[in-house]
Amino acid sequence: MNKVVVPVVFGSNLVAGYTGYSHRVVVDGDTLSGIAVDEYGVASDWPAIFEANRDQIGDPNRVYHGQRLRIPHYPRASTTEVEVYFLDTVRFADGTEPYVEAVSRRVPAATPAAGALDALFAGPTPAEQGANLAVELSEATGFSGLSIESGIARVTLVGGCDSGGSTFTIANLITPTLKQFATVDYVKIYDADGTTAAPEGSSDSIPECLNP
Repeated sequence: MNKVVVPVVFGSNLVAGYTGYSHRVVVDGDTLSGIAVDEYGVASDWPAIFEANRDQIGDPNRVYHGQRLRIPHYPRASTTEVEVYFLDTVRFADGTEPYVEAVSRRVPAATPAAGALDALFAGPTPAEQGANLAVELSEATGFSGLSIESGIARVTLVGGCDSGGSTFTIANLITPTLKQFATVDYVKIYDADGTTAAPEGSSDSIPECLNP
């Protein structure tokens, strides 16, 4: 009888720096970035999980209830704990301020502000969603060009930008998330065209697309 040998690759050939792995079963609401936040504290580490599970994940934007994923263990870069702000949907619906709630995330120590925004765009974990937390993205899909200079943080929204007529937008989450850092006094948010209401001066600023 002819035999077909199929090599199975694990270890350092699977994920650089690999030192072993554990398993995690996907539940409703899970995403690779959310799982990365849970397992590593950094949303941007989702590719490590994707690479370790290419045999069962074709599209990194889609994981399914019941999938048993390998979670690689590998040496971590230095991280630090930051706060990320999400919308408390119950308090907002009741009109009870504050409308935001801070949660903790671990992010790369070398780029804590960018790491905090990465975690913001990754959204709350399923457990946090169960506690009524949500992320309002105002149709943005990410950010670029983050800079902090002379107490002013500037960041550009990527993708869409539309308040939908709401008084609560992504600006209400980005601003406190960035102002937690001692180097940030004001936050200026730009649309994809590079415009914001008050590009100069000591004040917060949002683009027209985030006005109600």
